[in-house]
Amino acid sequence: MTIGKDRVNLFYYSPEYSPCRRGTDGTVGSRAFTLIEIMLAIAIFSLVIAAIYSSWFAIMRGAKTGKEAAVQAQRTRMAMNSVVDSLLCAQMFNMNPDLYAFMVDNSDEYSFLSFVAQLPPSFPDSGLFGGLKVRRVNFEIRSDEDGEQALFMSQQPILAELKEDEEPVTVRLISDVSMFSVELWDERRDEWSDEWRNTNQLPTLVMVTLGLGEKDSMAGGAKEVYSRVVNLPAIAVSPQMQVMPPQDMPAGGNNVEDIRQRRNQRIQRPGQTPRRRPPGRSGNSRNTIRR
Repeated sequence: MTIGKDRVNLFYYSPEYSPCRRGTDGTVGSRAFTLIEIMLAIAIFSLVIAAIYSSWFAIMRGAKTGKEAAVQAQRTRMAMNSVVDSLLCAQMFNMNPDLYAFMVDNSDEYSFLSFVAQLPPSFPDSGLFGGLKVRRVNFEIRSDEDGEQALFMSQQPILAELKEDEEPVTVRLISDVSMFSVELWDERRDEWSDEWRNTNQLPTLVMVTLGLGEKDSMAGGAKEVYSRVVNLPAIAVSPQMQVMPPQDMPAGGNNVEDIRQRRNQRIQRPGQTPRRRPPGRSGNSRNTIRR
């Protein structure tokens, strides 16, 4: 079939592009992969799968490590904040030294800290005590259920008596603790001290050090060490300040307005003549008289 000068063969057939063609030896064969090519393709595919798996495994391991580090950092921050916040709320009344004693014991490997504080409602486990804000707080290191050394915090209202089988409200703040030390500033020696004998007084500065992880024998300390210095804003209240005022004292006699009124009033004693102002000087004038 021809159209003009161009020839179009609708049934053109070329043995070169035939799926089945004769070889040089006259036999009929078909195109296919050799065994070496298949093995090479499988090897490349295996390498790609191994690379994808190793990358995915590294991503998952990094995500897990980052999550564990974030949880550990959060627990460490919560533990340190619990100690610092309670120290900032410490109270001391010298009339009741047995109830408000500030005790620090460094005789063991780990420090023991116990004091009385007026804790806010946002403090951990405050909802278990209702309106009892003044509680004794203890921080100590002991073994948990997994056998690891952990920092525990216990609370108890100072006026509440526990039963024989009852224990203070205790919470585990953080595990894997390898160091917990409490040092106090000695104003007489002008240095840090690990001994506090004045249990009826509050120290001005307290340094709390918390170490986590196994101790490094080469470095001689814990793997991670966190330290905070707390400046206690409160001082011990003297017994004179705890005495109730007389019953005949008028209510509100010590507020600012009453103090101002008493200061502005001119009290005149019996038989005393009122003082005269010098001539030429008014009550609010600063002019002086020259002689």
